[in-house]
Amino acid sequence: MCIINAPWAQTYLQISVTILIFGISIPSLILQTIVQDDVRRIVYRHFGWLKWTNIFIWIVFPIALSLIWFSSGCGTSQPNTASGSSGNLVPSLNDAILTGVFITISLCALVWGSFLQGLFRKEKIMEQLSKECKNNFELKGVVNNDSLEEIRYFGEHGETGKDRLQALKILGSLALDIQLNRFYKGNELEGIIEAIEFILLKESDIHNFSHGIIILKQISENFKRITSQSSADIAAILRSLQRLADIPFSIDNGILSHKIIDTIEIIRKCEQGNVNEAALSLLYLGTAAIKHGNIIVAVEALRKLEAFNTSELPLGANKSAAFLGLLAHFWSNGDSGKQLAYSTLIKHKFLPTLQKCLLSVIATHYNNARFETADKLRIMIIDLEKHPLEDIL
Repeated sequence: MCIINAPWAQTYLQISVTILIFGISIPSLILQTIVQDDVRRIVYRHFGWLKWTNIFIWIVFPIALSLIWFSSGCGTSQPNTASGSSGNLVPSLNDAILTGVFITISLCALVWGSFLQGLFRKEKIMEQLSKECKNNFELKGVVNNDSLEEIRYFGEHGETGKDRLQALKILGSLALDIQLNRFYKGNELEGIIEAIEFILLKESDIHNFSHGIIILKQISENFKRITSQSSADIAAILRSLQRLADIPFSIDNGILSHKIIDTIEIIRKCEQGNVNEAALSLLYLGTAAIKHGNIIVAVEALRKLEAFNTSELPLGANKSAAFLGLLAHFWSNGDSGKQLAYSTLIKHKFLPTLQKCLLSVIATHYNNARFETADKLRIMIIDLEKHPLEDIL
């Protein structure tokens, strides 16, 4: 039996230190080379246990193996100090073991790198993060915000449109699964809706923006089938649509804006509790359309707002703020726009009067920091004081 004496211990220590340095540097180099920057961020923050587990396996295993080798008699050969060949036996054995360990670690590092390349693909990581969100919701009834934040990071900082589209698809699938879960009550998707909004605001093309709006539309349709109660998630969708209203006109001159209008219409039909927010979404879309010269979309938004108010006649200031606000933008958009506003106003009665409704609506928009709309309403009310509707039409 080979007893580990001082020379053997010194040799083993040298081998261990060399293996440790070699074993850490090679996997770290593999991780640095193969895994992309944004993926590495997730690995370090979210999958640290996996990284160090692999390093531990590939470093400690060869060291432990070499210790067992020495402790078990250094193979089948015991150095014989009386023999002339004894001086070369230990060094030769050490060199063989050290070479074997280095080769083993190198091969393991290559295998580990190949494993990482497959495991830490963006699609795989996002699927894993989505699974964590679903499992957490199933167990606790809440979405795992840390995992959701990582998916959002991938979408916001994706190097290509394909990366952002993949993140949107993951978020859409996650939203559907949560809506179908027994714990869903109508206010658990705000984080997902916000993530979709930030991805679309960061950088959008036609495909990504279209897919993002389709997800929001699907959430609205699913909500209609699940419950008829008022929902914080629906309110979150409407607020996101308000902030996204300008994007379609910078992408395709407003063609995608019809998807936004369809989504708002679905919400209006299924959720009476958020009518004012839905109307504001149309106001933002209509004013963005006028600003970009897309009058067709602006008129469509106006007609939808007009339909919102036909069930309540005469019109009061509390329900007509968005309607009168958009009319004010038409009013300041040339003679034809003013004529359209006149012809629309003359069809409606206001309670108590149009002038008092306009004054109340001006205060509403001003108090909510919609200063441009408030200013255009002031212009309209001054013009109407000079030339009442009956004198013009």
